[in-house]
Amino acid sequence: MAADGSVQALVTFDDVAIYFCKEEWAELAEWQKELYRDVMRDNYEAVISVVPGPAATKPALIWLIEQEEEPCARTCQNLGEGGSVKYISSDQ
Repeated sequence: MAADGSVQALVTFDDVAIYFCKEEWAELAEWQKELYRDVMRDNYEAVISVVPGPAATKPALIWLIEQEEEPCARTCQNLGEGGSVKYISSDQ
């Protein structure tokens, strides 16, 4: 509980991340893809800066961005439904 009596909830990267499927990713312009990468990196940095203790495992989405791979899911199925996201990479 915060000093003012309000309850603070733990925020995870998934709470602030946006996921695109392969089909959606293909529709984005290059500048939109670069903006997305920048925003997701900034969101990740913000989340880990406020989480107490050691950082959790780096999300696959961030790992793909750092590897300069396309950070999109294989299909649109299960996106936004709390299901696990299967990513594609250039070697698959």
